[in-house]
Amino acid sequence: MAPNNAAQHHCAPRFRLRPASPEPTRPSQHSRSPSERRSGRQGASPYQLRGDKSGKSGAGVVRSDREMVGVVITDRRMLVPLRFASAAASIDSLAMSTVDVSGGAAAGALRRVAGIEVLAWGALEGMPVEAFVTGRRGGVSVEAYSSLNLSLSVGDDPTAVLENRRRVAEALGVDPADFVFCRQVHSAGVRVVTGADRGAGAFAADESVPEADVLVTAKPGVVLAILAADCLPVVLYDPGAHVLACVHAGWRGTVARACAAAVDAMAGLGARPEDVIAGIGPGIGADRYQVGEEVAVAVSGAFGDDAGGVMRADGTGRWLFDLAAANRLVLREAGVADRNVHGTRYVTGGGMFFSDREARPCGRLGLVARLRTRGER
Repeated sequence: MAPNNAAQHHCAPRFRLRPASPEPTRPSQHSRSPSERRSGRQGASPYQLRGDKSGKSGAGVVRSDREMVGVVITDRRMLVPLRFASAAASIDSLAMSTVDVSGGAAAGALRRVAGIEVLAWGALEGMPVEAFVTGRRGGVSVEAYSSLNLSLSVGDDPTAVLENRRRVAEALGVDPADFVFCRQVHSAGVRVVTGADRGAGAFAADESVPEADVLVTAKPGVVLAILAADCLPVVLYDPGAHVLACVHAGWRGTVARACAAAVDAMAGLGARPEDVIAGIGPGIGADRYQVGEEVAVAVSGAFGDDAGGVMRADGTGRWLFDLAAANRLVLREAGVADRNVHGTRYVTGGGMFFSDREARPCGRLGLVARLRTRGER
């Protein structure tokens, strides 16, 4: 995750958490529409907005379900879930569910390809698509970036980064000029990639696709590339429509439902949510992703009654947030079948995948994926 966002996790804004009065009765999950279940609302909002009554909260905007985003909070004037009746909050009693991410042969597993270590999903084996997440081994970067850093924006020697990208391209059987990178801004912004975008950001960061965290394509050959170092990399593929997406999902992208935005964009290219196969890559582990009140309020506002399945209090006045479990919920709500969502037991840190929370500066792993022409071997 980018340093500025991580810093915000440690310096949560000061604000009072108090419920509106009286507290409305929450309808059952079964009586609400999918969009209402996503937001935890029905009819009149069970949240109260401090400050600006226009629906804006500083730089954060409470957007419509049509925009497929949740509550993104950036300052003290914010939506406050009614369940937060005190600083301890009722979420203290919520137990985070245990998500089975082993998945057997379909899950993400390590392998070595052309001299670099990668994580790939067995669920995509034999399909006309290639996708993997790069590990740290097999590159030429040194010290904090050792050794397969793929980012040109974290202080590493650009010559080393370009050589690392060349090695990843070789592992995919493509040219580095086939890569498409985006300027990631922790959002649910989508870019539909065509052949005209080939090479964007491949050799210079300022040439990346602007301000997007979701790349979608139906064009064989172009290589979608997402960078991360604790945020989740997620690949989505519909084998029937032959449509591909890559998603960068940190906490902001998760509550903004970046994965759902990806599924929606894929549907615009002919994909069907129920046919989409998802691979969730290594992100920060739920046991060490400690967040403050800003994130806890945003997660509770975004997931409503389901927040207890993705977040729990850790007894220190802070919370532990399970990014993988939260994105499984987002994918389910977007229509992706649970049986088609494949995780991994690997997490960032520990020397295997770059982790921004573990060390700064640090490099970035890459999720790279491309469509092959049907019949190509």
